[in-house]
Amino acid sequence: YVCDQFNNRVIRFTLGGSPNGVVVAGGNGAGTAPNQLNRPFGLSISRIDSSLYIADLYNNRVQKWVINATVGSTIAGNANGIAGNRAN
Repeated sequence: YVCDQFNNRVIRFTLGGSPNGVVVAGGNGAGTAPNQLNRPFGLSISRIDSSLYIADLYNNRVQKWVINATVGSTIAGNANGIAGNRAN
């Protein structure tokens, strides 16, 4: 998995497979909609269900993308990308 920051998407590459990656999150331009990311910076993969947890840097949020989903859900931060300084 690669965070393609400047194309606002996450791409999956298969080891030993095709050299072409597959977009698994974002890829719909920069924005705050559930199907968009804005400079994804890092990610983690859940051991339980293989969901992606993506640090959506310029949207000030963490997005969860379930495998084969076309949209993500905000699990931390503001869904509209508004920065803040509160813990909730």
